[in-house]
Amino acid sequence: MFKSCRKHVKRAGIIVTTLLITLTAASQNCQAQVAIDNTYSSKYVWRGYDIFGENSAYMPSVDFTLGAGFSLNVWAAVPLGSGSEALSELDYTVAYGTTVMEGETLHTDVSFNYIYYDFYKVGSATTPDTEEVGVGLSMPNILGGSISPSIYYGKLYTNESVGFDVDGDYISVGLSGDVSVSDTIGLSLAADINYNGGLFGADHDWSHMTFTASTSMEVGSVSLSPFATYQVSMDSSVNTEDEFWGGVSTSFSF
Repeated sequence: MFKSCRKHVKRAGIIVTTLLITLTAASQNCQAQVAIDNTYSSKYVWRGYDIFGENSAYMPSVDFTLGAGFSLNVWAAVPLGSGSEALSELDYTVAYGTTVMEGETLHTDVSFNYIYYDFYKVGSATTPDTEEVGVGLSMPNILGGSISPSIYYGKLYTNESVGFDVDGDYISVGLSGDVSVSDTIGLSLAADINYNGGLFGADHDWSHMTFTASTSMEVGSVSLSPFATYQVSMDSSVNTEDEFWGGVSTSFSF
């Protein structure tokens, strides 16, 4: 009972803090922007784990760009089928981004984030709410501008006492770039390899690679972005099967 109360108090505190930061930034910076995204995905795969099994997913999100490098995001994952409802998820992210050596060969985009993973339909002993702090680097000019390398490090942890390991490190090393299919259609390509440092009881090993192709087109004021991803699973403690999924996102901002 007390664990449940602490969980709800912490969740409420995060929501209130997020709202206060948003309102404060909005009052001081008229350049604040809001982007709303709705994504349908044939699977929900997170860091190699097949979360919803064979169920597809609806993933809405709201992103607040506050200016001065700060942003807030609220994201959800809801299964479109029975059997996975308990793993429905709400994520709250506070992020800061900046650039060093802008415009130069060593131009580096740096981001810092805090994420609260809220599994709001289950008790902490089953799937504990989890927190993450992370830092990401990308260098879009170092390989000539056509291919951008990136790296992300995240540290996940929970304050809940459960019967299995949750805490761990996560590293993702990636490459991304854009190619022209025609005068009006471009294709974004991305690949990454990922290291799981014990998240949710997994082995400490390189767990999977993903390869993604996506494109984007404007339909009036709405951006329509279909995508497809293939995952090569390398660690059976994370996933015993390769995965393929696709979907489409619609987004607009104001």
